[in-house]
Amino acid sequence: MIGYVRYSPRVKVARRKTDKGADGDSPVNSVENQKDQVQRWLKGHGLDPLGEGDWIVDELVSARTTPLCDRTGGAELLARIKRGEREVIASKIDRLFRSVTDGLLQLEAWKKQKVSLYLADGVVCDLSTTSGWACTTILLMTSEFYPRHVAECTSLAMASMQRDGQRISRHAPYGYRICSENTDLIEPDEKEQAVCAEVIRLHKSGLGQRQIARQMDESGVKSRSGKKWHHHAISRIIDRDDG
Repeated sequence: MIGYVRYSPRVKVARRKTDKGADGDSPVNSVENQKDQVQRWLKGHGLDPLGEGDWIVDELVSARTTPLCDRTGGAELLARIKRGEREVIASKIDRLFRSVTDGLLQLEAWKKQKVSLYLADGVVCDLSTTSGWACTTILLMTSEFYPRHVAECTSLAMASMQRDGQRISRHAPYGYRICSENTDLIEPDEKEQAVCAEVIRLHKSGLGQRQIARQMDESGVKSRSGKKWHHHAISRIIDRDDG
């Protein structure tokens, strides 16, 4: 049996805050905690624990942006399955997949290879049955939904804070400047606000983002950096207005 562990890059900060002997225990999804969860599940089901050579670890890699086959450990896992190993265990489905598309495609291949997937949170993904396939699909949808939901809520909260004049980043967004009296706040920058208004006017007239960027350059309007306007900067101004 192969034990697969993935540690997300988003917890690098959490790791620093929870170093041993500092502010607490290691993060929930740390390599050590995932291995411990798997070993406890195996013991509880009367199975032999995994040895050191049975583990595959993908550390500091995102499953949302990197399919299993493109991860170093993921590629090793697939190679070992190709060589004949047929049992895989992970602490949770989201350690393997954060994408419904990636998960379904890979699990369909494993179904043909007769691979058994075990999850230490108590789920056995039996893709040989319709009910097992349906349950696994629901798990995959949940694993993708949660990070998307958190990202959306965070984005909305930050946008609300920004509208209230609170500083949420190192630099103030275009159209604003950091208050000299209170650096936790931002205030409108009259000159940049006028540029923002022109961007919105051009957008509402039907011009695309690249066209607006090109027109700003041709009109001699400088970006904050003094370089040519990029359509991403135009997009952020438009998105902020729509919000």
